[in-house]
Amino acid sequence: MAAAIEFEDVRVTYRSRRGRIPALAGLDLSIPEGGVFGLLGANGAGKTTAIRAAVGLLRGAAGRVRVLGHDIPRNITAAMDGVGALVEQPSFFPNFSGRRNLELLGRTRGFGSARVDEVLDRVGLGVRADARFATYSLGMKQRLGIAAALMKDPQLLVLDEPANGLDPPGILEVRNLMRSFAVEGRTVLVSSHILAEVEHACDRVAIVARGRCIASGRVSDLLQGGHAQFRVRASDARASDVLRAAGWTVAADGDDSFLVEVDPTRSHDVTSALADAGIYLSELSPVARSLEDVFLELTEEQP
Repeated sequence: MAAAIEFEDVRVTYRSRRGRIPALAGLDLSIPEGGVFGLLGANGAGKTTAIRAAVGLLRGAAGRVRVLGHDIPRNITAAMDGVGALVEQPSFFPNFSGRRNLELLGRTRGFGSARVDEVLDRVGLGVRADARFATYSLGMKQRLGIAAALMKDPQLLVLDEPANGLDPPGILEVRNLMRSFAVEGRTVLVSSHILAEVEHACDRVAIVARGRCIASGRVSDLLQGGHAQFRVRASDARASDVLRAAGWTVAADGDDSFLVEVDPTRSHDVTSALADAGIYLSELSPVARSLEDVFLELTEEQP
């Protein structure tokens, strides 16, 4: 699968009163073309630094960054022809309408009013296009920023915390926009700390901690992991001891149930092991994990 963005051993350090602080400490990550890719990390993990490096807003990074097949920053102009980005809060004139703001932006890039109307409709601002920017809600301001990023019909759309500060309807609007872009074959890279939203919006994710990628893959694969937890209920109190003796990890769950970690494709082995001991189940059900569970589990393991 071709890569939209590649980071190879990317290192970035910042100076502070405490000395040099690593923002990226050897980031290795490949973001495939197509779909919505989520970049997850706590504040200070390095996700915004990685995005700034990818869109040419960062100088002095060591390692290699490639965007749409072009080395950054050496071939930044060629790369950015196919990239639309909302990385920092865009600067719009508060007393101009949304339409007028985009017309001024389009004039600098050679886009006419027809393209402005097209992107305004695309982000759902057509009916409020002639209202002053100052009257827009936070969600509308975010959508106008996305409209600006879409002006050049980009192959790759990069959004840094696009749902930050939005109410639930605004978050849903942004999610639907991202999914619609992916359906068209575009690539969307989104950074976020709203893990539940990423779980719904993204096809693939990468988790960044201390400037390094610690996990990457399909959301479904990360949720499943190598082992899954199953809730077990049996009338015989010996059940948990039988499974421990057979090598499974067992944890208490309640007065009449317990949790067992098992390969999700081999859950029938639990039934067989108990049946061999003359114990029969009343429940064997998978315990759903959230992306937040996976995130906390992986980041807590980091030194």
